Amino acid sequence: MKKIEEIRSYCLNCKNSQCRIKGCPLGNCIPEFIHEIDSKKAYEILCNTTILPAICGRICPHEKQCEGSCIRGIKGEPVSIGAMEAYIGDLSIENNYELSIEVDERAKDKRVAVIGSGPAGLTCAAFLARRGVKVTIYEKHDNLGGLLTHGIPEFRLPREVVEKTIEKILTDVLKEKIVLNDENCLGNKLNFLSDDKYVMAVGTADAIKNKSDISGDSVLNIRLKDGKYLLAISDGMGSGHNAKESSSKSLKMLENLLLAGFQKEKSLELINTSLINQNKEAFATLDIAIIDLYKGNIEFIKSGACPTYIKKGDKVQILKANSLPVGIVPNANLQVYDRDIDSNEIMLMCTDGVLDSNVEYKNKELWLRYILEDIETTNTKKIADLVLNEAVDNNYGFAKDDMTVLVCRFLKK
Repeated sequence: MKKIEEIRSYCLNCKNSQCRIKGCPLGNCIPEFIHEIDSKKAYEILCNTTILPAICGRICPHEKQCEGSCIRGIKGEPVSIGAMEAYIGDLSIENNYELSIEVDERAKDKRVAVIGSGPAGLTCAAFLARRGVKVTIYEKHDNLGGLLTHGIPEFRLPREVVEKTIEKILTDVLKEKIVLNDENCLGNKLNFLSDDKYVMAVGTADAIKNKSDISGDSVLNIRLKDGKYLLAISDGMGSGHNAKESSSKSLKMLENLLLAGFQKEKSLELINTSLINQNKEAFATLDIAIIDLYKGNIEFIKSGACPTYIKKGDKVQILKANSLPVGIVPNANLQVYDRDIDSNEIMLMCTDGVLDSNVEYKNKELWLRYILEDIETTNTKKIADLVLNEAVDNNYGFAKDDMTVLVCRFLKK
């Protein structure tokens, strides 16, 4: 592509610009955006008539329209209008330029349904939303974009450009930050969701029982299709390979069932039944946290698991459970807690090897609570290491059971 300065100087900035009057179906103010040095202002000029500059700059038949009507093209090459439009569109995506909002008082209480999410539907929705109209987009397919998504090959229109453009439009329409959910995108299917309002950092530490070659604990940390995060620890009863088989099988089933769309209650019921139906005795604890960083909420599900600790400053809250591990009785009595996230809060989950390492306190839960109250660092990996080292030191430097510590810190964006 020619240098931007060359394109600007080559354009004559015609008063009666035929590229706009005769050539552009949208009536884009072509000379104005080309000669505007401020790229954000150039984007705003384009957005008076289009919200798809990064796309139109690539796929419009410019040689038959704007460039075909360019005065420069009579005796030479026309101005590279399409390249300039795509350049401004790409800058708007890269620098996250916001669409201007000009609310019309007569329209702000109106509601409009837009049928279809192709280029026309998205454009319509964006222009209505900019005027204050509450817009709902209806799409019969499971992906947005229409022709842009499944009608134009990627070598002609890069997928990333379509994704970022749709993100920008949905953010404008829904009045909140929308992002692409990469984990739930398959082929041409694009899945979008609201951007998280919290961020989290996760740190883990673990130790294998002395004279054992494998830990019976397993850890799971994944993002689900609905955008929530699943953190889980499972402790297989006993130690060694049999314990590992029980815990890893429990978490693998949990992951597969939830990703397949099963409800969490049904998933846990199937895991419990599967362990009971094995010919050999096999059972495991399940300590689950389903974290919604958009709503700022955590759902705790415990089956025979240790307490969860919530630390804010020097205050520590303990969430207890008294249920049995899965795989023992047909109707597992799961305990469920629900609580809101507070910024700068720290959550700690662990297996019983950590709590049982202490013999000083009759109430073993208090030992860990006092440790957490004295910890000043907010680094999740350091906290996990500090707790694990204390647990190992309780037995003179040897782990008397498998130990796993998982620490998570939450911060509001």
